[in-house]
Amino acid sequence: MGMMDAVELKNRIPVMAQQHPRVVAFFKENWSELQEGAILTLNVKSKEGKEMVTNMRLSANDVEVLHLIRKALS
Repeated sequence: MGMMDAVELKNRIPVMAQQHPRVVAFFKENWSELQEGAILTLNVKSKEGKEMVTNMRLSANDVEVLHLIRKALS
């Protein structure tokens, strides 16, 4: 990611947070649970109704990346 992309991301995050306050609240309330070994599940439902689900067990590196993202966005 280039510097311009990072700036663009930082500018767009507040808009997304304003549009989706429950997601922001969820992560704020559960941030401490995002630890190594935790399982993060992603569920996407398309507008046509197709559902896609995957999950990942967080590694130490994954947790560090999440902390870096959080730090960059605060």
